[in-house]
Amino acid sequence: MAKIVAITGCPTGVAHTLMAAEALKKTAAVMGHEIQVETQGAEGVRNPLSPRAVAAADVVIVASDIHVDVERFAGKPMVAVPVSEAIRKTRAVIENALAELGETDPSLAAVTPAVAVAPAGPAKFLVGVTSCPTGIAHTFMAAAALQKSAAALGHEIRVETQGSVGAKNLLTEDEIARADAVIVAADAYVDTARFAGKRLVQTSTKAALHDGQALIKEALALPAPATLEGSAGSVGPAKQLKQPRSTARTRH
Repeated sequence: MAKIVAITGCPTGVAHTLMAAEALKKTAAVMGHEIQVETQGAEGVRNPLSPRAVAAADVVIVASDIHVDVERFAGKPMVAVPVSEAIRKTRAVIENALAELGETDPSLAAVTPAVAVAPAGPAKFLVGVTSCPTGIAHTFMAAAALQKSAAALGHEIRVETQGSVGAKNLLTEDEIARADAVIVAADAYVDTARFAGKRLVQTSTKAALHDGQALIKEALALPAPATLEGSAGSVGPAKQLKQPRSTARTRH
């Protein structure tokens, strides 16, 4: 029997929030597992998870269409899904969560509060984009994972989030221009034209959650991009760039 803790949340009302909570409770019971569910939404937090319950949990399920702070789940195997999926595909959600128990990576530490350390070389500045097509939970969790991983390595990163609630923390042209590398952790299409001429790694939100530090190291280790002739250190219009294929990498 596994011990599960979960959070459900919906921005528009309490119906879906409570429906998802009940679905998770009933299905977990049928499967022989123990679960405690906290609900968040327009009426605030109900049935808050205690520190003791979180500490004892084997795995965490975040079924939410609103931003959820996951700091208290640091180091726990975790899955994030939209509320609708928790209602309609409850058993699959729980099974996927339990499968995470066999995939736990120390850098799920991606959501562990980072302790800044001196970087092996000069501190770098990165930019990133995270995006999930079905909800916002993965989008913000992946962004937080990259930020904490960068801090742990002694670097800085600015992350733009894209999702059902629109784009947040938009990257500026100046930030992109001075970035040493770019990470796009997305499960939906992201236009990368503005990053032409930059070291670029494209991957999934799950990869960012599981090994954010590895992604940052990989991005910074890519060959330096080519610059326009006679303008070393600068980046011109994307259509004029001579960008080697090796400066952009896609990870699955």
